[in-house]
Formats: sequence, structure tokens, C-alpha cells
Amino acid sequence: MAFDHPPECHIHQSQNEVQVDGNEDDNRLSLLPDDILLNILERLPLHSAVHTSTLSRRWRRLPFLLSRLAIDIDEFRRRFGARAAVPSLMASYTEATKTLLAPTTERAIKLLRLAFYLCADLSCLRSIGHAVATAVAGSGGRPDDLAAVDLTLWTEVRSSRCKEHHAALYRRRFVSFLDACPGAFRCLTSLILRNLQFAEPDVPNILSSCHRLRELCLKYCGQLIIAESAGQSFVLKIDAPSSSQLVTLSLVECLLAWDRACTSKECGGLGIKRLDDQNHCLLMKWGSPPRYCSKKKFVCAPRLARLFVDTWLDEDSPPLRFGHVPQLRHVCLASALLSWQEPFALSACLANVRSLSVVDLNFKDEMIWIQPEDAKLLAPMFSNLKELHLKEIFAGCDLKWTLLYLEAAPSLNSFYVKISRHICERNKAEVVAEKTNLLCEARDFKHRNLNFVEIQGFQPEQALIRYTRLVMERAVNLRRIRLRGKDDECKRCDQVRRRTGTPVGSAWNDEEKNLVRAQIVHGLSSSSIELIME
Repeated sequence: MAFDHPPECHIHQSQNEVQVDGNEDDNRLSLLPDDILLNILERLPLHSAVHTSTLSRRWRRLPFLLSRLAIDIDEFRRRFGARAAVPSLMASYTEATKTLLAPTTERAIKLLRLAFYLCADLSCLRSIGHAVATAVAGSGGRPDDLAAVDLTLWTEVRSSRCKEHHAALYRRRFVSFLDACPGAFRCLTSLILRNLQFAEPDVPNILSSCHRLRELCLKYCGQLIIAESAGQSFVLKIDAPSSSQLVTLSLVECLLAWDRACTSKECGGLGIKRLDDQNHCLLMKWGSPPRYCSKKKFVCAPRLARLFVDTWLDEDSPPLRFGHVPQLRHVCLASALLSWQEPFALSACLANVRSLSVVDLNFKDEMIWIQPEDAKLLAPMFSNLKELHLKEIFAGCDLKWTLLYLEAAPSLNSFYVKISRHICERNKAEVVAEKTNLLCEARDFKHRNLNFVEIQGFQPEQALIRYTRLVMERAVNLRRIRLRGKDDECKRCDQVRRRTGTPVGSAWNDEEKNLVRAQIVHGLSSSSIELIME
């Protein structure tokens, strides 16, 4: 997940800047042709690349011929100091962008990455937008001549401190920027927005204005709603026009926001608390959400291939529904189940989707948020599925329910299960749903295409050994199983171990591996299966 504010940059001039000591080195570098020198400069941080213009007359023009540019406000922030004011940072950033993107017939920009603040000074934003549009025109006047134009907009207030009035202000700034620079937004291939309070037409306006947009990421964005009548439902639509090029859509903690006009009684005593989750910020609501406020996310995009949704707080289940998404191949859903939410049937969420090849479900070490259901109901959505990832399943969870998804996906080649072994209680809060096991009988079926299974977080527990045998019995053409005991590194878990003296699990020795292998394969005709233990 991206940072909530511009991360500290990593510029080390002594290592990254081109070093020239004396005329001999200068002459040696000058013998290289421009294309090789430009290739070298494009691999340096921006400041280091620009600094080479002071070396000699030959080098003076090279930084302004770069065809691949990354102009990041983070570099300016590092050079001016962490306490530098946003207006001064943006003034310098704007001048640098205008200079670096000045039109020239000697180059055609192939890659342009911009990251800056959505500041209050519209003239800065307008100048940057004009520079981008001019750079496109300098590449032949055709936006398609640009390989990529990526834009990331930061806000002065971090997401963890962003209130409703901040989000409303940032929304007004963005709308003004969009209206003032239509030429620049027509060029974009990637857009990352955060901390915006959307009105109903905003997302459709973005999709219709950014003709070349292939990737859209919305982080910590919401929609302001004041319900006027009981039972009122609100829909956040991601409805792309038929001409849309949108391929990847990411929604990170995009939620419904309530205006301060709602009293604590009307809103069920809502408050918001953030829990840091290994560099992820998990929004939590204390109390029950107002039952008259409900919202659904509706996704409709003709070329959408990848969808990532991280953390939903809505009471409604499932958290989103699909319209026309004929090319959707990869879906990733990640969230902790909250106390006011109910598990939902995955078939209800994925209805109308028939082209899936990869499904990735992350339960964040909490209660499983999907309901066991008849494999026949999932079969239409999973008929072309090749990879299935079930991640961060809480330790001790009975895994027999996962076999339903194997049965529903007859074309599946690879199956990944990750059991969480965190001891840091990273999501500990009253609002998280109580963990209970999913009671499900293991149906008897044969899977003829599954050839690889990986179980991460595996421990030589009888329940996991039995589960591994169940998978092997059903996957009749299985070639390889990888059992990984080591979990991902977690600084919080390390702190808990140091504080409590809990030892770190040691690697299995050969004797332990042989014992587990013998228990897994005992009585099975699976001698051809490669069993890897790490």
C-alpha cells in the first residue's frame, strides 16, 4: 500500500551523481553518444541528472532531452527540508516542471511520472497542466505517442488526520484542476487520488475526461451522504464509457462519510479509529452504522482487467456488484470482517463475471467474510479460473471450506493458501467480528487440472496434515506441493517476541521433514508428487 504522505526520498549524491574529476574523465564521458548518456541520466534521481548540466557545455543540454522523466515532489521536500511549506515547495516544483517539459524538437517524451500536492494555488496546478499538454504536443501532437503519463496527487493533510471538511476542500481543488487543464488530463494513463470527498458525478467525469486512463487508484476517498429517509440507498458508480481504456482499478478504504450535522444519536454513536496494520491503515468505526444509510459500489467498465479492493466498511454485503465487465480477469478483495458486517456469498458478488483467471482473497487474520456455498453456484464465475489465492486465514481455522472453491474451478492450475501466524494481534479492536470456524463437510470430487499447491504458514499440526491429504486425494494429477513454515516478516511480531521472550520458530531438520512427509503420503497413491518443505 502507498504511503499516506510523500515518503522520504532516497537521494545519495555521493553514490548516484555522475562523478567527474578533471579533464581526462570529462573527455572520456564526452566520447559517448547522446543516447547512451541519456540512458545513464534516466537511471539517476532527478536532481542528480539535472546537476550534470553544470559539468560542461556538452552536458548542459542533456538533462532537457530526457525522454523518461519522474518529477516527484518528494525530491524537493527532501532538499528543502521536512518543514518546508507546501506553497514554496510547489512554486519550485512548478518552475522545474515547466523547464524540464519545455518543448524541443530534439526529443519525444516516452514516460512521464508526476507526483505533487493538490495545493490551494490553482495557478501552480494550471501551469503544470499546461506544461504536460505542451509536452504531449511536442511529441507530435498525438497523445498515443506517449508511452505513459502517470499522475499522483498528494494532500497536505495525511489520511489519518483528514476530516470531512478537508476531503471536501480537496475535492473542490481537484474539480477546479480538472476543469482548468482538460488537455493534461486527456494524456493521463495512470491517476492516483486520495482523501477526496466525491460527489455523485465526479468519478464518471474523471473517466470521461481522461481518455487514455488505464489505471485509476482511489485511496481513502468517500462520498458525503446525509440520509433524509429511512431505507435510502446510495450507489458509488464506477461506470466507464464504452470508449474507456481503463484496465486496472484500485479502491483502498473508500467509504461512506457522514456529515457532522448527523448527531451521535442519529449516527449510532459513530467514531473513527485508525489501527496501523503493518504499514496499512485500517479504518474502524466504533458503534453500529446507521441502518438507514447504505451504499453499494457498482463497477461497469468494458476493458477492466484487474480490480483491487482493500477494506470496506459498508454494512451492505457484498461490498460491490458488477455490471458489464467482459474482460475482468483478476479480482483481489482484502478486508477484516467487522462486527456489523455479515459474511456474504461470493457468487452474489461476482455475478455477471465470466472471464476470471485469478482470484485473490485476503481475510487479514480475522473471521472469514465469505459464506460456504454450493460449488454449482460458483461454477459459472470460476469456469476459467487458473489461480486461486486465499490469504491471511487465521490460525486454527478449519480449512475444509476451501475445497468448495477447488470443486467450483475445474480449470484451476495453482492453489495458494496462506495461514497467518501473527502474534502481534494487529487488528485487535472491539469492532472486529469474533472469529468462529466455518463448519463445512469435505465433499468427494476429483480435480484433474490442479498441478501445484502451496500452503504458507504450515506447521506439523494434525489438522493441517489431514487437510493436505484431502487436497491430494482430490487433485488426481497434482505434481507438486510446497509447504512453507516461515511467515512473512513482521516488526510488531518481532517486538512481541523480544518483550515476552517468545522464541522464533526454527527451520525443520531432515528428521522432522521425513516424519511429516510420511504422515502426509501414508496410504495415498501419490509417490509421483514432489513434496517440498521449507
